[in-house]
Amino acid sequence: MKYLHATKCGRALLTLGFIGFWLLFNTGAVAALPQDQINALNTGIYYFDTNDSIACSFPITSTSSAAPPSQTQINNAKTVIGIAKTDNLGQQGALIGLMVGLAESGLHNLANANMPVSLSAPGQEGDNQGQAHDYDSVGVFQQRISTGWSTLAPGNSKVYSDPAASQNYSNGFPQAVYQVMTPAYAAQAFFGSPPGAKMPSALSKGLQNIGGWQTMQPWEVAQKVQGSAFSSGSNYRNEMPAAQALLNQYWATAPAVPLPVALNSGTTTATPTSTTLTCPNGGSSSTATQAVIQAGLDEISKNIPYVLGGGGPTGPSGSPAGFDCSSFMQYVFFQGANISLPRTAQQQYDATVGQGHTVPKDTLQAGDLLFYGSSPTNIQHVALYIGSGQIIEAAHTGTNLLQTQMYDLAAPGEPLQGIGYYPPIGGIS
Repeated sequence: MKYLHATKCGRALLTLGFIGFWLLFNTGAVAALPQDQINALNTGIYYFDTNDSIACSFPITSTSSAAPPSQTQINNAKTVIGIAKTDNLGQQGALIGLMVGLAESGLHNLANANMPVSLSAPGQEGDNQGQAHDYDSVGVFQQRISTGWSTLAPGNSKVYSDPAASQNYSNGFPQAVYQVMTPAYAAQAFFGSPPGAKMPSALSKGLQNIGGWQTMQPWEVAQKVQGSAFSSGSNYRNEMPAAQALLNQYWATAPAVPLPVALNSGTTTATPTSTTLTCPNGGSSSTATQAVIQAGLDEISKNIPYVLGGGGPTGPSGSPAGFDCSSFMQYVFFQGANISLPRTAQQQYDATVGQGHTVPKDTLQAGDLLFYGSSPTNIQHVALYIGSGQIIEAAHTGTNLLQTQMYDLAAPGEPLQGIGYYPPIGGIS
């Protein structure tokens, strides 16, 4: 990695202080912000805490006018999050589950008039969660018995084509419907089973059974599992802001939920410890993007130097102990979101921009990686955009890790070559 030249070195360093992360909360609290301030900001919404001071901020490009979620929706959201925690899928998995639940049912446990037995599912009438009318789809994820989403009855087109016969289905049809209408089971089926687990087919076609799902766009994963009529997954992508808001609000407090169908192989699942980000002014949030950024800010506060070839995902190294630009990115992504990045800036460019995970400069989001060099095959520097025109980076020998203003030229002959992202960090416009 080249040292950066005078143009870069002469730039005044900003004093590390409070920076806001734009944070979308789809709740009534948003309304506390005066409209003139929203208009002035023009790029999102500030969320205020009870003391009317900004708790955190997070860059968004649109706002939602949806009503606050009902208690039923909150309960179902917490169940989806809880199963994701038990399956060790982290916030990325939980986000995808919430997106699908919102798109398919509005996070309601829906019965279906086409499947009369569903109308008498335990708890359904008392919860008054509503009805669907699409084929034989039921539950929060609108899963179909006829296509094999239950472990209690094999997928069989007769289940839907002959409703009268299905009421006496010899392989436990009513119980199968009740199973899929149990939100915890529906979430387990959607998430699937981990590699190596020997499970019924109903639990072997979910999120965990899609190779490389962690590096795909969330709505692409959702579409691969659900196979909706929207081939691009746009119906799921449209729900991402609302899903992120629910995740922000309930990730830390939603308890892990035991799997309704226990794994029957040597594979076990552990309940991960909830990660809650402590923001600079005492507010809290738990988004993966914010955790990545916070990991970087924490290191910046320690006055750690730039060391060519030093550092990695577990911390600084070398003599003195420090980071170079790409190892600093390795560290913040691993510490904040358990994402492993390649070692060099060129490799990180190839794994993001080179794989089509790129965004235009005018839709830059917190969590995006900025790559600089003389060409796309000669990337010499990488920095992390954190919002509000700011980046964090390991710049060059003679400086410490720093937060500074975004720039287009890292050094003479080394302009910005591209902006990349690792899903689910950055890249959402």
